[in-house]
Amino acid sequence: MIKLFQIFVYCILKKDFFYVIIFTREMRSEISEEI
Repeated sequence: MIKLFQIFVYCILKKDFFYVIIFTREMRSEISEEI
């Protein structure tokens, strides 16, 4: 989980917003599945 967050921050720093959007979508789907 921490590693995923590091990747998320890394993408933001690189301004890779395309990947940030995909990443947030993936995280939301995973969180909703867990609940």
